[in-house]
Amino acid sequence: MKVKKFISLFLWISIIAIPMTQTIFHWPVIKQLNGAYVKPLKPALSLHTWSNGSFQDSMNQYAEIYMGYHPTLVRIRNQLDYSFFDIIHANDVVKGKHAQLFEKTYIEKYYGIDTTNQHALFSIIEKLKFLQDTLARENKLVMVVVAPGKAHFMPENIPKGFDSSNIRKSNYNLLIPLLNKNNINYIDFNSYFLSIKKHSPYPLYATGGTHWSVYGAMLAADSMTRFLKMKSHLPVISYDISHGFWSKKPLQGDDDLVSILNLSYHVNTESLWYPWTITDTTQGIKPDVLVIGDSYYWRILGNYFPYEVYGPNFSYWYYGWQAWPESSINGREAAVGHMNLKQEIEKRQVILFLDGEANYADIGHDLIQKLYALYHP
Repeated sequence: MKVKKFISLFLWISIIAIPMTQTIFHWPVIKQLNGAYVKPLKPALSLHTWSNGSFQDSMNQYAEIYMGYHPTLVRIRNQLDYSFFDIIHANDVVKGKHAQLFEKTYIEKYYGIDTTNQHALFSIIEKLKFLQDTLARENKLVMVVVAPGKAHFMPENIPKGFDSSNIRKSNYNLLIPLLNKNNINYIDFNSYFLSIKKHSPYPLYATGGTHWSVYGAMLAADSMTRFLKMKSHLPVISYDISHGFWSKKPLQGDDDLVSILNLSYHVNTESLWYPWTITDTTQGIKPDVLVIGDSYYWRILGNYFPYEVYGPNFSYWYYGWQAWPESSINGREAAVGHMNLKQEIEKRQVILFLDGEANYADIGHDLIQKLYALYHP
């Protein structure tokens, strides 16, 4: 009997002591949770916060987050819920058929559940047309890249429960006719990816990703460059993206959705292709390109394609407010708002607007309107 009591006491002390030891000494080192979340600050104790109970509530939240092995326990909970009940503990992420993960926002945009005002989009494209024609007289190419959406690419894998009755009025179905009507230079990768879906030698989307796969992004980068070469008549350098390697492990962000699920493990059942860029600079030029767009361009940037093929004045303006690679220099953020827009445009030969399905209604991210105001007489 005494032995049983001793063992029970030892187990209870261990349950308390092990997390406490990790909290105090930070050993072993625990991998932190992925995703965006705000860690609470340690609350300040005062007579007022104690008496109204706010200190106790804040301290409970603080202790829960900083408790030893907290990330490990969260991952165990998430894994059990995901594996046995298909429950996902990540904001805006849903699980579709064949284990495909989707961002709920992209499904809603595809189905037209959240659409923009047609007149607002018409106004943006009208201003874009003016910019395209105005800058063309200065031998500058303005072009639009309609990046694809995963829901648009594989609607057969969307989970049940979404209203599809308004799909004809989706932002995509509003945007494309406006681009055609105004003779805008554009590439539609929704249409292109669907046309090669059954014949693509490599996956264009990863099961656990929301953006195009690295291969899909590089295929798009190649198409964009060929398009700008054709439209601008610039003798762009030769390059080759046919070489690469297979990987059973998702790399370079191809697991951007499954990673924020914070699971203990995830069995990847697909192989993905990772191309690299080989350039020949003996002939041709590297055009100076400005890309203004959303997170879809990160895949291309992360594979160094723009640095290999485009000129020294290449820049990517993330959501129109943060410039890259300028923001990577000395660790300082380069805010577009502090730049002289007209001077920045004058340094480039190509201005490219790129957005995925979640941002078709906000193409240009207010910069089209600002540039229109600069160039409109």
